[in-house]
Amino acid sequence: MIEIFKGVFGSQLYGTDTPESDRDYKGIYLCSKEDLLLNRAKHHMSKSTKTGSGRLKNDKDDIDSEMFSIHRFFELAYGGDTCTIDMLHTPVDKTLVNSKEWEFIRNNRSKFYTKNMDSLLVYAFRQA
Repeated sequence: MIEIFKGVFGSQLYGTDTPESDRDYKGIYLCSKEDLLLNRAKHHMSKSTKTGSGRLKNDKDDIDSEMFSIHRFFELAYGGDTCTIDMLHTPVDKTLVNSKEWEFIRNNRSKFYTKNMDSLLVYAFRQA
């Protein structure tokens, strides 16, 4: 697995973090040739440090990381997924891993814009 992008996400990305906020990261990776050829490639990986039962919310010591294969990222982006749009607009100062592949994708981000509002409406209903 090769990371081509990793950036801060959530409240740190939006500038709404407080001293009690957890840390969130999103990223994109390339699968190995072997995993692709043998159909073992994972499309998504998540890791969270949240521990303890009964806790509803992360605290300042928690870290959530979510990584997408480039194929899954493209599927989500073409569908208008709000998470991928945020990733495409992550400022350079909030980018932890950068690559020439990510720069190419980011420079062509307008190709992912859509008039299909389904993903945005689902996101809005979940937030409400």
